[in-house]
Amino acid sequence: MKVFKTQKVIIEAGCVQNIIFGLIYLTLFSYFLLVLAICVYSRARIAIATTAVLVAIYLRQFYKNTLTRLPAYIRIVCTILLLCLAVLSGYYFYHLKEGSSVGRLLILNVSVRHLFDHFWLGTGLGRFSWYYPQWQAEYFITHPRPDSPFFLSAGETYIVFNEFLQLLETIGLLGFLPVLFSFIWLFHARSPRNKELMYACKATVSAILSCCFFHYPLHLNAILLTLALCFSIVAVIRENNFLSFTISTAAVRKKWLCLSGSAAIALAVPSLLIGYNQYVYMEKWQWIRDDDRTARNTLKKDARDCYDHLRYDGKFLADYSAFLARDSSDLPEAIAMTEVSRQSFISGTSIENLAYYYLQQKEYARAINTFEWLSGYTPNHFRPRWELLELYKKIHDSDRARRTAGFILAMPVKVPSDEVSDIKKEAESILKLSQ
Repeated sequence: MKVFKTQKVIIEAGCVQNIIFGLIYLTLFSYFLLVLAICVYSRARIAIATTAVLVAIYLRQFYKNTLTRLPAYIRIVCTILLLCLAVLSGYYFYHLKEGSSVGRLLILNVSVRHLFDHFWLGTGLGRFSWYYPQWQAEYFITHPRPDSPFFLSAGETYIVFNEFLQLLETIGLLGFLPVLFSFIWLFHARSPRNKELMYACKATVSAILSCCFFHYPLHLNAILLTLALCFSIVAVIRENNFLSFTISTAAVRKKWLCLSGSAAIALAVPSLLIGYNQYVYMEKWQWIRDDDRTARNTLKKDARDCYDHLRYDGKFLADYSAFLARDSSDLPEAIAMTEVSRQSFISGTSIENLAYYYLQQKEYARAINTFEWLSGYTPNHFRPRWELLELYKKIHDSDRARRTAGFILAMPVKVPSDEVSDIKKEAESILKLSQ
């Protein structure tokens, strides 16, 4: 009787445990369906694709033995069906946001054209954002076709939406190979005692790498920290000896630890001090820039103090030149500052400001060159071309004025507005007068 009661208790406990686990799995599955529904509803293409990759990875892990027992012809048919599904999914994702897709193709096209400009060493860290605007401007200056599908999709950007290509452009082949080698090291790692944890780390890294084909996850600090965590876990739990080494004695380990810790501190402390100093002066600069109550001379003095500490920051120099340009007497210095900032920082706003500075100083040749560059960088914007049209009229260059007017009339309208309509009417009137 006692044995029967004990068995009954065990059975009931097992049933309760199964019910709890069932509820947990049901909750997780419901949460997964909710996340997937949100991704589909919001048309988040990368989120949908990444979810599909993760599902495929885990299905392969859980049903690997079943898949290997299938006949060869069934596996071939399944592979063909998966490839067809991938092609159809790519077609669907392309047309889901066609304008965005064409814009990304433009960025890839322009970037690949300059892949071999800095093939071995790359453009350098932080320099790709300076090179790309010039490449895009050059592309549309040499390919001035308003009917091109790329024309309306061009915008102000410096992200390729393909991390592998941008990384190769930035650090070159010599820098890219160690990165590639580190991922080979990670995926070659094995740990029979921590098999599930190892697989979870590899699945996480695989999902991040799948995003790298069409997005910019490596530009996000949270993703980089996740990658670092996965590499750290794999380094600790791996059990095979693929390019790994062990330190034999405790004394040697202690020396390595002290040496690496000292090196990290030696690098971190100066970086923290420099970063904190820049942070303090950037906060001060933002207060000066937005202050409209303090006397101008006082603000200029404080701004000069910020300039002494931030003179190598191109974005600050562009901001500082706009501050100087508020006073017409400081316009020559504002032009000089913008030209200096252009050597390390390029944005549509800073170049447009420089063009108008030249215009105010009646330096028409420089203004024309700058507006022409701006028309190449953002070809679907009407304002720079209208300014060019007015400048050509001012210097009595009727041929270029007529060509520019014809180009404006041929330009498709991305965002209709009264200003665009007025510009097109002005261009039409100039063409009629020239006939």
